[in-house]
Amino acid sequence: MNINVLIFAQLREHFGASRWQTEFPTSGTLQDLQQLMLSACPQAEALILASRFAVNQQYIQGLEHSLQAGDEVALIPPVSGG
Repeated sequence: MNINVLIFAQLREHFGASRWQTEFPTSGTLQDLQQLMLSACPQAEALILASRFAVNQQYIQGLEHSLQAGDEVALIPPVSGG
């Protein structure tokens, strides 16, 4: 299946776009997706590992969450306010 990931803030600068797309196994989890993203953009490793995933506009606590075709996935880096 095809997965589109919305990316924000500093991650967008690393990936060079606000969306990242990849072919993904049907039984894949967020952990699998995280590993693909780390392989695609190793210079952003610390930021990817510190970020949180949201699926269908809800934060997901564990990386064992299985993804389904049509899921909206976002990777949200930590932010600071002022």
